[in-house]
Amino acid sequence: MTDSFDAWGANLTADLATNLLPVGAGKFTMTIPPGTGSPLYTPGGYGYASITNNESGTVTFAGALADGAKFSETEPLSKDGVAPLYATPYNKSGLLIGWIDFSNSVPTGTVTWIKPATNFPATYPEGFVNTVDVTGSAYVPSTPALTLSNGTLTIADADVAGLPLVFNVAVSNNNAIAKLSGSPTNKLSGSITASTDVISITFRPTGLGSTSDKTATGVVLQSGASAAGAFTGTTNTGSIDLR
Repeated sequence: MTDSFDAWGANLTADLATNLLPVGAGKFTMTIPPGTGSPLYTPGGYGYASITNNESGTVTFAGALADGAKFSETEPLSKDGVAPLYATPYNKSGLLIGWIDFSNSVPTGTVTWIKPATNFPATYPEGFVNTVDVTGSAYVPSTPALTLSNGTLTIADADVAGLPLVFNVAVSNNNAIAKLSGSPTNKLSGSITASTDVISITFRPTGLGSTSDKTATGVVLQSGASAAGAFTGTTNTGSIDLR
């Protein structure tokens, strides 16, 4: 009897790490946009990461995916300004993987996000695979962290009654999100933490009581004078977009 099997192969990519940061130490932000089939079959909203590059040539990613799963990884930076992102955000399962390129002083690249069939988190229990291009920005802690005197905040996508909502807003000098005239009467509050670049928005969907208030989190993209993030609905997730 002759044994037979299917051959399997994979490409291996490697780069030389460095102990000198070629693009300068600093802070960056990055969003991971929705993939195909969102928000019904894959998450709506934007995952995000706050990124710190230090002088020793290491990159720290800390953030959350659009379904609420958190991740934190520290990786080496290559001599060409590229860092691997490799996280297992679902109790050491699933995968967030890609190469993040800092050579142009902003994070760019493509990531693949795999959630296995699991009830953690409760949304999208059948799992999914997303491959998307990230959007990145350099970040300088400041007050205000985002300069917007007459911006638009759009809240959409999730399976929550009373959406979408579109507010006219401004960012005040203490990094608070202020609702302007012409906005819906729905409750809205928010702020940006200057040191970490994370934005938090609390809102009340139309026709619902205080126990139904939702909180979204995301990051500021200073280079685009914008911010983006996500919040959890009942069985899927939604998005916030501030610009």
